[in-house]
Amino acid sequence: MRCPVPVLSNSDPIGSGMLSMTLLRSLLMSAARKIAADPRARAKASEVVEKDVQPKLSAAKDELADLVAETNPLEDPKAFVRKLKHRVAEVNRRR
Repeated sequence: MRCPVPVLSNSDPIGSGMLSMTLLRSLLMSAARKIAADPRARAKASEVVEKDVQPKLSAAKDELADLVAETNPLEDPKAFVRKLKHRVAEVNRRR
């Protein structure tokens, strides 16, 4: 019987992959807690959110509002999705 959780190595005996994943999860959670408790990391995260994330969210909100103004998603959902798909592809090409 195979373990349903992916193993880190094919040479692991059956069942030890579960232990490896549990250990990895525990280590990652511990690291996340330490980082979240660090005031310097929290300050940097706040700075990144204000500097990088907020402007992108604001631009996306404005873009979506323009798209809704062009095509009402309640009246013509297919046209709305078509235009949304086109805009997303266009933005991804610019990157």
